[in-house]
Amino acid sequence: MGDEMGELSTVTGVQASLSTSGGFELIQRIANMFSNSTMVPQEYRGKQGMANCIVAMDIAQRMNISPMMCMQNLHIIHGRPAWGAPFLIASVNSSGKFSAIRYEFNDATGDDYGCRAVATERLTGMVLEGAWITLGLAKAEGWYGKSGSKWKTMPEQMLRYRAASWWVRAYAPEISMGMLTDDEAEDIAPAPAQAVRPAVPVAHVSRVASEAEMVPDADDGPPVYDAEFVQGFRGQIAALTTIEEVATAWTQTRHELEEMGAGDRMRDECKEAYSARQAAIYDATKTPGGPLKYIAPAVEEMNAAATLGALADIIERCDEKLRGHKTVMEAIKRNRARIQNADVFPGDLP
Repeated sequence: MGDEMGELSTVTGVQASLSTSGGFELIQRIANMFSNSTMVPQEYRGKQGMANCIVAMDIAQRMNISPMMCMQNLHIIHGRPAWGAPFLIASVNSSGKFSAIRYEFNDATGDDYGCRAVATERLTGMVLEGAWITLGLAKAEGWYGKSGSKWKTMPEQMLRYRAASWWVRAYAPEISMGMLTDDEAEDIAPAPAQAVRPAVPVAHVSRVASEAEMVPDADDGPPVYDAEFVQGFRGQIAALTTIEEVATAWTQTRHELEEMGAGDRMRDECKEAYSARQAAIYDATKTPGGPLKYIAPAVEEMNAAATLGALADIIERCDEKLRGHKTVMEAIKRNRARIQNADVFPGDLP
């Protein structure tokens, strides 16, 4: 797990794990601590979230990352764990096994417009090309047409995310541990099943209809729609400034919608507001030379830096929290060494 888990194990003499009774007791104590924190996403909080904390800690241990990083980037979508796409990309870029993932767009238009992910395996020098993801594929698979789909509002970014996730599953499944990304899990989720009433004999219908005590079935009522709730959610996310904050707010709101039995219209309007706000925040971060707030774009720029001065400029543009992130710190160290080595062996610099 992370270094803090190793330090705790050294002090207690017990390794937090699911394989021994002592380790299981310790992992439960740590999970209880996380479940009582307001800094973890909603699905990891409280008594019901404690089990999710234990699962996330087990995954973090296998991936050798901190439990907190795992929980911040591992989302529960329709009951299944799924990675945030930027985290998965950053994990590949910082693994040391491959060059940074790059994206190739074709020159086609319309449904044939697409993207594929490409990276080089450092050990063999082999160029690993991913499958082409096109808008036509997104439409054929039903991703594009879903209500609130980000494929309509930010198609290029969705092409990159989907191309990268397919590349990882083809060439580095150990990094994703076989799990989907959160946008994939949303895209492939089946539409809510419609209740189908069994056929009833006419004679039975006549008899029931004549009974004075007949009570209308609950399914016959209108679906729940609360305009004030929808407007309140729009106002809430409008005040948020990061993609992570918006994602956390949407996760909590999705649970509330399920609990209140919200109808399709209410769910769709909330999801559309969420998608639009995420797209707006992302667009605001694409200003060339602007501040960097997210791991993937920061690591991508560092990997492309050709001089120590350029690398220093990128580091300066990262906010303080991002500069202290383990993945970013490793990228800084790796690229500084790469550039310094290139000064000695100029042919090594791409």
